[in-house]
Amino acid sequence: MRTTARAPNRGPAWHALVLCWLMAAQAAGTLRVPRILHRNYMAGAEALYAATQDPHSGFKAHWLASCKTHNPMWQEIIWDEAAVMTLIQEDFPWFLPTFLSYPKLVQRSDVTRYMILYKHGGVYLDADVECYSNLEASLQNKDLVLNCEYPGQQGQLHNAAMASAPGHPFWLVVLKEAIQRAPAAAANNAAAGGLSAVGSNMLQGLQHLWERTPFHNKVNAVLRSTGPMMVTAAYQAYIGGGPMCGRSVNVDGRINHAYELGVWFTPCFFRDSDCQRKWVTQHFLLSGSRSEQQPQPAVSGIHHYSASWTDWDHSDKQQQEAAVSREAALRALEFFSDAPGFLQYNCTSELPTAQQGSSKGSSHVGGPIPLCMEYVLDAVSTHSCTMVSVLAVGAGEAAVGDMQQQHLAGSNVSTELLLKQLGCHIITVTPDKHPPQPLRVLQASYAGNSSSSSSEAGTIQHVHGLLRAVPEYDEEPPVVSLQSLLQLDARIPQQRVQRMDQQQQHSVTAAAAAASAVKKAPIRYILRLSCDGCELPVMRHLFESPAELNSILTKVELLIVDLQLSVAMQEAAAAGSIQARNQQSPSQQSSKGSSSIDGLDAVYNLLYQQHGFAGFLRQHLPGGVLRLGWVRHPQRMQARQTVFGDSMHDEQLLSQLAS
Repeated sequence: MRTTARAPNRGPAWHALVLCWLMAAQAAGTLRVPRILHRNYMAGAEALYAATQDPHSGFKAHWLASCKTHNPMWQEIIWDEAAVMTLIQEDFPWFLPTFLSYPKLVQRSDVTRYMILYKHGGVYLDADVECYSNLEASLQNKDLVLNCEYPGQQGQLHNAAMASAPGHPFWLVVLKEAIQRAPAAAANNAAAGGLSAVGSNMLQGLQHLWERTPFHNKVNAVLRSTGPMMVTAAYQAYIGGGPMCGRSVNVDGRINHAYELGVWFTPCFFRDSDCQRKWVTQHFLLSGSRSEQQPQPAVSGIHHYSASWTDWDHSDKQQQEAAVSREAALRALEFFSDAPGFLQYNCTSELPTAQQGSSKGSSHVGGPIPLCMEYVLDAVSTHSCTMVSVLAVGAGEAAVGDMQQQHLAGSNVSTELLLKQLGCHIITVTPDKHPPQPLRVLQASYAGNSSSSSSEAGTIQHVHGLLRAVPEYDEEPPVVSLQSLLQLDARIPQQRVQRMDQQQQHSVTAAAAAASAVKKAPIRYILRLSCDGCELPVMRHLFESPAELNSILTKVELLIVDLQLSVAMQEAAAAGSIQARNQQSPSQQSSKGSSSIDGLDAVYNLLYQQHGFAGFLRQHLPGGVLRLGWVRHPQRMQARQTVFGDSMHDEQLLSQLAS
C-alpha cells in the first residue's frame, strides 16, 4: 500500500488556509464520508503508474491524477496485495477462505474494495475512473453513495466508484452475499489458520474447471459472484426492495443514495459509444466553469470501462484513439479560444501598468502581461519568487521600439523587469548565447537609476537553451535542452549559469546543478512559454513523460503560454465541422500535413487533470497568437483573501511599480 501526496507540499500555513476554505464550503451540509481516495492494484502503486505508460493497459496517468487534483486535501491510498492480505487477516479472517477460493484476480479485487470501505470509509475508484470536479458536494449528508449504470429506477449498480462512511453495515451484507455466491462451499471448511488439505484440493479442481469455462461465461461468473450483479442484489436486500436509482433511502438513520444513470460517474450507458465519446472529447465544455461560484456539475467524472480484466480484443478501441484525440484537440481549441468557462479565476490585483489598455480580452501587444499579482506578491513575501521565461529570440533580434515584432518574437520582457523590481529572480531561456536585447538595455537603465533600484531586487540569469527537439548544428559548448531543463526543475544556481556577460557554462554542469537544486528551498515559479511554436510540443512532451518528471509544473504558481495558433484556427475553420473532419479518410487528413493543434487535448489534461490549474487570462494577439494564463489551485488564494483580506503591504508594492 502506498499513500501518495501529489499536491505540492506548501507547509502548515497553506494547509491551514485551505482547511478554512473547506470548512466554509461545507457550512451548508455535513460530509460523513472521510476524505480518502482508495484505489486497488494488487501489483502495487509503482506497477500501476508504470502501466499507464503502456498504451495497451487501459489506464492513463491523468485519469489517476485527476481525482487527487480535484480533491487536493484528500488522502490517496493505493492498496497492494500485501496490504490487502494484512487487512483481511486482521479484520476479516472469517472471509479469508472465500477470498482465497476465487480463481480470478478481478474477483479478489472486487471484494477487497468492500472490505476497505467498511474498515476505513472514503471513496473507492477503479483505475479507469477519471474525475472532472471536486467530489464533496455529491457526498454531502450521505452515508453511502452508489451509482447505477443501467437506465430506469431498477437499473443495475456498478462497483467502479463507491463511497461510504466507515463501518457502514451495507458492506457486511455485501460480503455475506459474496460468501453465498462463492465458487466453492469448500472454502467454508478451511481451518482458522489456513485451508485444509481437502479445501486445497477442491480449490485446485475449481481452478481447472475455470480454465475450461467458455469466455463469456467467465465474465458473467465474475459479475454475478463479486461484481455489479452481486452488489445490486445486496443493495436491494439492504433497502428492502423497491426503486434504487435516483433515490435516497433511510435505513436505521443512515442516508443511502444511488445516483441514476447520467450523473456522478456514469454520464452514459456503457454501450452508448457516441455519448461516451462526447464526454471524453468535450467534458470541459459540457461541465462548464468549475469556479467555486458556479453550481457543482451533476457529472463528477467518468468510468471509462477499459475492461482490463477481460480477455476482450481491444485493438478496435485503440485504433479509434487517434481520431478521438483529434476531436478532443479541436474541442480544446474551442475551450481555450472562445469558451466562457475557460476564465475560472478573477485576479484580485494586476500589474498597475497592465491596466492601461491591456485586459483579459484585449489585443494590446506592448506593456507587461496582466498577471495575478496576489500570487506574485505571496511568493515575494516568502522570498521564493522565480520567473522562468522561455523566449524565441536572443540579443540581436527584434528592435526595442518595435513592440509588435517584440511580441511575435517573444522578446517583450517588460513583465520580467517589473517583477525583478519586486524581488523576483528572473531566468531567461533563449536559443542565443545572450539575453534578449531589450532586457540588457532596460537592465542597464535600471542599474543606473537609483530611484528605481532596490536592495531587495531580484537577480537576472540567462540560459542558452535549445528550443528544438533535435539539434540542427553542432555547438561548443553544447546548449541546454529545453525539455530537459523543464523536467529538471529550472532552478539553476547563479554560479552555474551565465549572468549577463559572464562566460557560458557547460550544459551538463548546469543540468546537474539544476537537478540537485530541486531538493533545496521551495521555489514558486512563474513560467512563461513564448518561443514561436515550441510551446505545444514541449507541453505535450511533459504530458507524455512519467508524472514524477514533470517537476517544474508541480511548483508553478502562474503559467503564461503564447500559442501560435494561426494555422490551427484556419484549419479548424476549413474543416467546417468536427464531424466532417472525422469523416475524411486518413490520407485526406494527412494531406494537410502535421496539424498545429495536435496535442491541445494533452495540454488540457496536463494542466487541468494532472496539475489543477485554472484559467485567468485570454488574449487574442496579432499574428494568430493566443495568449493564455493559468493559476494553480485558486482555492488557496481565495482562502488567503478570506483569512487576511487585502494586504496593505501588497498595495504599497504595487503603488511603487505604478510610480
